[in-house]
Amino acid sequence: NRAMIESEIAKVSGGNPFAAPGGDPLRPAAPQPMPVAAQTPAPAPPVVPAGPTPKDMAKWQAEKPQETFAAKSTLDGLDRVSRTIDRLKGMPGLAHITGPIAGRTPSISDAGVNAQAELDTLKSQISVQELQRMREASKTGGAVGQVTEKEWPRLEAQLGALAQSQTTSAFKNNLEEVQRTIARMSGNVKDAYKGRYGEIDWKPQNPNEGRIRGATPPPPPGFKVN
Repeated sequence: NRAMIESEIAKVSGGNPFAAPGGDPLRPAAPQPMPVAAQTPAPAPPVVPAGPTPKDMAKWQAEKPQETFAAKSTLDGLDRVSRTIDRLKGMPGLAHITGPIAGRTPSISDAGVNAQAELDTLKSQISVQELQRMREASKTGGAVGQVTEKEWPRLEAQLGALAQSQTTSAFKNNLEEVQRTIARMSGNVKDAYKGRYGEIDWKPQNPNEGRIRGATPPPPPGFKVN
């Protein structure tokens, strides 16, 4: 049996038992290469945004007095609006100037007259003139001024949408929505300032104690407030 097997192998390999079937009988079969596993390419390194150039830093430092004045001026203005809303929400006369009937007719009660005056004050605090004043305070067009330009018109439109014909409770809810917008704007102004100069030294005005540490400083030298 062994002789028969060797004879068959010799026939297939042409007499060379080491040759590959059907290959050259004088040369042994070449070893086959080992398969190589596919390799996943390494991920590209993250793109790191370029930081401010020395020229940018020098420009920001030159603008810092103006930007500080603009930021504190804006924060003071937003704080005044929020405190006016607080007073208005707590006035008994608010019910005399809101609602389907009272909101459409002049109030003759002292409480109603006082509440209407407070509402008029609120509207004047969020006006085109106030936005222009803030533009003047940020003539450099820096980060603080960009926040004001973008968000102040939204606040103005939000207040303009207040209708005294609403129920008193609905009117108060909308006033609180305005306050939430003010809080967001104040945070954005602080963040814009912090991104260049660090934390701003500002605190809300205490109405019982007058101006306190961190309030709006005098304008920078040479700056004219219109």
